[in-house]
Amino acid sequence: MATLPVVEMLGGEKTLRSKISSPLTLVELLRKGLPYPSLEAVMRTLGLSREEASEILSLPMRTLVRRQRQRRLRADESDRLYRLARVASRAVEVLGSVDAAGRWLRHSNRALGSVVPLDLLDTEAENLPRDWRVYPAPRSVRLLGAQWLTAGRSAVLSVPSILIPTERNYLLNPIHPDFRRIVIRKPEPFTFDPRMRKAGR
Repeated sequence: MATLPVVEMLGGEKTLRSKISSPLTLVELLRKGLPYPSLEAVMRTLGLSREEASEILSLPMRTLVRRQRQRRLRADESDRLYRLARVASRAVEVLGSVDAAGRWLRHSNRALGSVVPLDLLDTEAENLPRDWRVYPAPRSVRLLGAQWLTAGRSAVLSVPSILIPTERNYLLNPIHPDFRRIVIRKPEPFTFDPRMRKAGR
């Protein structure tokens, strides 16, 4: 099944303490909260330190320690861990090994403007305010952007496009120390297909 690589990245059904019979089963598990050992499994597989896991999942170290005692993550934390596991399992599939995927995820990539891929896991549509596609941008979205900017966690933020949510846009943080490492390439011209325009316009 399609979710199997992600399930394995999360430690497998034994760690999840659940039989994953379909993607829907996994969604239900995410809503309940993943077991803390799933995070340990991902950290162990990718060679992540507690500090790295804390930053990637936007979890303060104190909260991370508390979740370890509670042995379970919250739904929003589980969603972020699932996102990491999904990207990591896809990287393994493309690059051929866990070691290669781990190196790719944790090191700057020229194709991404010398940004570390793990730094681009910040935001997806399901974690945005309900009105995130409204134009002009509502206060909730502006506040989210301001918080990211001032927190200074990353030089680049990957966000879904309001026009085509499956496409990505990238916000640059000019006050981040790594901003000067970003390389802006020559823009590629975009030509609209004339068949998209109505005659006479």
